[in-house]
Amino acid sequence: GSQIMTIDGSTSNVGIGTTSPAGKLHVVGYTADRTSVGNGLYLQSSYAGGSPYSGHGQGIAFYDRTYSSSTEKILSRIYSVINDHSASTNGTDLVFQTMTDTGNASPSTKMIIRYDGNVGIGTTSPGSLLQVGVGTSNSPSVIASLGGSASNIMSALSLVNTLGNEVAGQGVALDFHLNAAYSPTGRIATIAESTATPAALAFYTYDGGLNEKMRISSAGAIKFNSYGAGTLVTDASGNITAVG
Repeated sequence: GSQIMTIDGSTSNVGIGTTSPAGKLHVVGYTADRTSVGNGLYLQSSYAGGSPYSGHGQGIAFYDRTYSSSTEKILSRIYSVINDHSASTNGTDLVFQTMTDTGNASPSTKMIIRYDGNVGIGTTSPGSLLQVGVGTSNSPSVIASLGGSASNIMSALSLVNTLGNEVAGQGVALDFHLNAAYSPTGRIATIAESTATPAALAFYTYDGGLNEKMRISSAGAIKFNSYGAGTLVTDASGNITAVG
């Protein structure tokens, strides 16, 4: 018959489907066409009695010791777990676990991709497509949710332009689109006032183009861009206009 496995005596590398294994285990056994993905490795676990239930799955464990501990143990894991039971047939989750090197700590879940496509970082039950940290049980955002705990004003999201203050007028912005085919229909931006740290906060709306309508300078001065000198007044609807 044909040769199906090779053990390289000089490296102890094992090759299946190849005579020149490049690693401890090198498997070549699936021929895929140029537009498909082949499954080169299958992991399957057996179970006793009945159908698999929530919590059953298969995984890959990374086993070693750390600098501060001479005990070899599981350091990290990636596994697929069934999320099905008699009352709910959801599907499978993909779980990523790591550990902190303290005492006899075991890997704990840091990220999960749920059966419904929601991704959780720092949570195992994401209520949005992306949830980082704790979430809300009261109408969570559909796309993303960022949560944490702090005894002061917590910065939950940072937008960074590493060249933002290279020239006055540059900055970083958060854009809003009312349609997938539209250019931005709203913007909030922080804009460098110089090549040092002072920056303004500007607000844009769309009226045939995306134009700045209000700016708060680093000194706290508020400018309404469509008005010249005059007095700001409000009408019965609360609209602000300028009277010269």
